[in-house]
Amino acid sequence: MKMIPLMFRAGSFVMVRKVPKRYAAVEPRKQIWLSLGTDVHVEAVTKATAAWDALIASWELRLAGESDEAMKRYDAVREIAARKNITYIPQSEC
Repeated sequence: MKMIPLMFRAGSFVMVRKVPKRYAAVEPRKQIWLSLGTDVHVEAVTKATAAWDALIASWELRLAGESDEAMKRYDAVREIAARKNITYIPQSEC
């Protein structure tokens, strides 16, 4: 498994990843910034891996033309993330 790069910023880890070119048609952002809400590296890696896997799954559904289902999954992931204190930061605020 490829290691997800993390940054430590303002007291917690942040995942910063480029959006793969494959998903450019369904994801307008060039880069994803996601605050992981923890200063513990092991916990940050676990959260980042889960979040990235969920984003990939959402993009794959959109590519397959299942945009309604993809948006439901994306919204569910954001809700779960919020409950686990993972903060979504829109790129416009980075």
